[in-house]
Amino acid sequence: MLDVVFRRHHRRTNLVVAAGLALAVAGTLTACGSVAKKPTQPVAVVSTPPTSTGDIAAAIHLADLQNAERPDTVFSAGATPTFTLVDGKAKITPLHGANAKQWAPGNYRLVVRCIGTGTLTVELQIGEYLTWTTLPACSATSSPGVMGLTLPRRGTGMSVTITPSVDTRAAVAYQVRLLQPTD
Repeated sequence: MLDVVFRRHHRRTNLVVAAGLALAVAGTLTACGSVAKKPTQPVAVVSTPPTSTGDIAAAIHLADLQNAERPDTVFSAGATPTFTLVDGKAKITPLHGANAKQWAPGNYRLVVRCIGTGTLTVELQIGEYLTWTTLPACSATSSPGVMGLTLPRRGTGMSVTITPSVDTRAAVAYQVRLLQPTD
């Protein structure tokens, strides 16, 4: 029985991955024919919310595709599940990333990609400045959750903390962008 379930999931994951790759190749080929047109991000959907560690592979792949870094990206993290299974029960796993670099004054934006179900509370701290919010619910297609922070003067250290709600079953990737340096 488990073997059949895994094969079905594996086939579904391959279809989602293959569809995403096909769309990415099509977008790239279209972009090659025209200088003015940029390739678009692949539009793919995770067919079912990830409810076990086996189901999360497609969600992680899609979140990573959508979290592609841009030139203004200054800090990022690849997709990570919001839960682990312990004795057959989901245990929520907060995500945390930090560094001790110097950051220039400017307008920073945290962009979070969440593929699955549930909600996330996010915190962005740069130097002594901190902002936090609860993002809109995660989805199968990942509308980005966005939060901004204006750093008026140089700050040391950046920290991103993402805390999933108890019912969150998702893959999460994020990046911090520096939109307007004021230094």
